[in-house]
Amino acid sequence: MEISSTANSQAGTTFIEVVANEGDQELAANGALDDEIKKLSETANKTESFESKAAIDATIQFLVEKNNTNKEKEIPAKKEWGIFMYFYNEGKCDYMKSSSLKEGQALYRQRQEDAATIFVANGEMTRTKGDQVAIECCQGKALMDGNLRAKVYPDENIYVVNHENNSIYNDVTKFNKDKMDEAQKEFAKYSDDDSTIMVRGKDA
Repeated sequence: MEISSTANSQAGTTFIEVVANEGDQELAANGALDDEIKKLSETANKTESFESKAAIDATIQFLVEKNNTNKEKEIPAKKEWGIFMYFYNEGKCDYMKSSSLKEGQALYRQRQEDAATIFVANGEMTRTKGDQVAIECCQGKALMDGNLRAKVYPDENIYVVNHENNSIYNDVTKFNKDKMDEAQKEFAKYSDDDSTIMVRGKDA
């Protein structure tokens, strides 16, 4: 990290310039920015020079922003997904968590009064019963809660997705990305009354 400061006594201002170098990129890649920020904070608290403190504070702000950006790009591995039963009643989906697979399966079998019930184990929806729309609502909630694994779509594929008018069903057709002409033909065959999209795997 290169830091420079230029004081203008007449204007009463100090210009601070912070320039990142290759070493900073390595720190970011190795996840060591937290330690670097802590060291700089300690140095800033000890210095008596206003210009030096301002320069260090500017550096800390730069590193904090870079550190947060890098952390946003990371997708942490989830070791324990857990056992959940989601149930839908009166326009609302709720859930119960079980401590074991056996306990969760027994609870799922006991629930009979719900409009819909889904059983989620290890991030996968393994059983469902009840109204299809209510099932999809609970599936969406489980996904938003972080208890259901999100689908991954390979970059080399193109998908044509059609939602039939007045229906709860979606038709998904997969093509290799070098088959764009075929994907466009598939897209064009659906009725104007339907909702149809074409998505690249890398954009999904």
